[in-house]
Order: sequence, then C-alpha cells, then structure tokens
Amino acid sequence: MPYAKALHADFQILTDGTLVYENGSLIYSNAMDISTTNAILLELKKRSYTSHITISTTKGIYRYPANSRNRNSGFCFSLEEDFPYPGNKMVVELPEDCVAEEIAKQCHCRQFRYRDENRYAFCSKTASKLDAILQITQKIGITLNDVLAFGDDLNDLDMIIHCGYGVAMGNALEELKTAANEVAESNENDGVAKILSRYL
Repeated sequence: MPYAKALHADFQILTDGTLVYENGSLIYSNAMDISTTNAILLELKKRSYTSHITISTTKGIYRYPANSRNRNSGFCFSLEEDFPYPGNKMVVELPEDCVAEEIAKQCHCRQFRYRDENRYAFCSKTASKLDAILQITQKIGITLNDVLAFGDDLNDLDMIIHCGYGVAMGNALEELKTAANEVAESNENDGVAKILSRYL
C-alpha cells in the first residue's frame, strides 16, 4: 500500500490477479473454495511437502511453518486443523513440475511455477492477471485496447497478448518477448519508467 499511495495508483492487482483493490478497499476476489484449499493442504501433507506454505486470503497472508521465512509478515496456521478461509493463492515448495501437476489435477485447480524457482502457486482455474484487469476495465468503462501491460513471466502472457499494448521486460522469457508489442529495458535499467514516460 505505501507504494500504491506514492504512485497515486487507484487500483492494485495482487496475488497474480486473485485480488483487486481500489484505493485500499477490496473490490474483487477470485478464490478457491475452502474445500479446495484444504484438499491441496491434505495432498501436501500426504506427500510430506510442507517445508514452506503461504496462503493469500482476503483476511491476510498465512504461513506454515511458524518459523518459515518472512515469518514477521502475516499470520501462521496449523496443519492439524482445517484452514478456515478460501485461499486466493497458495504458494508451496515442490521438487518438480509433475508433483504440482498431479496436485492441481486431483484438486481441480490451476498451478504454475515461478521461473527459476522450486516454488509453485495454486489458485482458482479462472484466476489470472487478465481476469483482474477485466474487472477494472468494466468498472471504469474502458476496454482492453486501452490497457498497457508489462510482464516478464508465463503468468503474464495472457495480458501481454490481449491488452491493447503489451510490453515484455528485458529480463522476460522469450515467449513473452515474441508475443509483446515491445521489449523494454530490464527493471534494473528503469524499463517500466522509460516506457511510461514516453506515453504519459
């Protein structure tokens, strides 16, 4: 929120498009239901992949175990009882793609891997950054053609393709660079700022 205020950003899209805020107030949530959230946790327990779990919800961020990294940010939860809220996104550490794919299939949800990491995210099948952008465009009466989108990873591909102008960051995957209207300089070289200064 401090960054949103400093940038005078009316809207914030968080947790890979599963939460949308307007001036700090929640206006849209695309969450898995409680049973799906707990089904994923059960699969992780069965397979003994519980070294690091983070669940984003409309109530806050919950982490397991209590001594996991960033433990001062958010709340902790126990695997000994059902998780009480719908999870907007669950991020876990897993050894390989096939495990995440099996869990997603078993629990009827979507999964994706963060680039160059062993962290995987699980969320609703309909959740995406593009879905979140559509919520905002409908609210303020514009179309996707009026949207300039930036991205660098596979979970950005839909918005790069479908928004009016898609910009891949200099450090983006080649698939995004190919789909984008333009490739910006990297984050380290103020790529976003340079594009925005040209258009705004």
